[in-house]
Amino acid sequence: MHVPSISMCPNCKSPRLPHRVCSVCGYYKGRQVIQIKKKEEKEKK
Repeated sequence: MHVPSISMCPNCKSPRLPHRVCSVCGYYKGRQVIQIKKKEEKEKK
């Protein structure tokens, strides 16, 4: 078994797995690929 490597998101600087969309900001390779809902938007529903 091995420990997964972790890289930093170049957009928001949060830790993420390499070659994956950042779960905090939704960016991958310098462009936004998914829209992340903010906490306030989730609570309104």
